[in-house]
Amino acid sequence: MAYDKTMSRYVYVCSLGLAIFALSFCSIEYLPNAIFEDDAYFYFQIAKNILDLGQSTFDGISTTNGYHPLWMAILVVVGAPLKLAGIQSLTTYAGFFIAASCLVWMLILSQLQGWAILLGAILALYCGLGMEAPLAALFLILILDRMLNDKPIAIWVYLLVATRVDMVIAVLPILLFTKVKGKGRIVLAALLAEGTVAAFNWILTDHPYSISGLIKSGLMATGPLAIAAENFSSAGNLYRYLVVAVVNIGLFYFIGTNTNLRVDSRRLWLALIITADTFLLAHTFMS
Repeated sequence: MAYDKTMSRYVYVCSLGLAIFALSFCSIEYLPNAIFEDDAYFYFQIAKNILDLGQSTFDGISTTNGYHPLWMAILVVVGAPLKLAGIQSLTTYAGFFIAASCLVWMLILSQLQGWAILLGAILALYCGLGMEAPLAALFLILILDRMLNDKPIAIWVYLLVATRVDMVIAVLPILLFTKVKGKGRIVLAALLAEGTVAAFNWILTDHPYSISGLIKSGLMATGPLAIAAENFSSAGNLYRYLVVAVVNIGLFYFIGTNTNLRVDSRRLWLALIITADTFLLAHTFMS
């Protein structure tokens, strides 16, 4: 019986993954759109240029490192068999790149239960298909799961920060508000990941920063308070923070009233909320 339930769950996840792929593949002709943001196009084009030209470039002329290298490396590996086979069809490359994104989402869905699986599949169409964010989410889910089961997380922290260097923010509340084992190894893993990305940037452009990071820091230098105030007061961000406030209230009520939560689970919930809120604030004030 348990085997049948497990099989039916995997069939469910695979079916949703195929549905995500079908919808996203049909929409690729209209990129960017409601499913793909413009960053997905940048990723796909640069990955194709790396395979064709052997150079990290978007326009075929200038070198760029304005992307997260781990996700780009995955796209290049996925597209390599097409290059070796001499296939030139852009649609075929796009299909392989989308398939990589859908596989990440299927791995995320496999970690969920019940109606959360369907909700995750719906969110996949609105949350970064073709981009690195779902890969970071997968690693964060695995980190939290391993923490609850008292398993080491250093390698997953390395992969999380290597996926998005700004996700190092997620490590700080975990270290401060939970009794996770091996805190020294976790810090070392995060620093190694930051160093890996910095070394990658240095090899490409002779400095440790990404082009997008330099642009953001330059904007902040011209008037950080004004930019932060403008970002925070925009209609979209005001709506976003209203939603976040409502969700936070609900989560804090759940944590405070649920007597079945273990102490370590309660700390982990609080760390997760602080992580999400901190990252959102940093993203608002820095971009």
